[in-house]
Amino acid sequence: MNDLKSIVASHKSEIVDFRRTLHQIPETAFTEEKTSGFVRDRLRELGLDPETGIAKTGLVGLMEGLGPKADQGKTLMIRADMDALAVTEETGHPWTSTHEGRM
Repeated sequence: MNDLKSIVASHKSEIVDFRRTLHQIPETAFTEEKTSGFVRDRLRELGLDPETGIAKTGLVGLMEGLGPKADQGKTLMIRADMDALAVTEETGHPWTSTHEGRM
């Protein structure tokens, strides 16, 4: 677990940049084409082959362990929503939504 924490910490600025980029292009349910494409491209950069088109804009990136299936140890699943809310953003942040009425 400490290895995971240090890996995440070493990529903090990149992760924050990703979040801010995605925050600027909010897309409501089943219209997340840009968002899904962004996530797909990042997963490919990590060497994964994401399965796309799940429930239209969803995707899955599977990273398998090195050992035999029965001996891989613990499994981690991360699930995240990608859809925006139909809300007008009024934060004034530099990464504010560029899509009126979506945040």
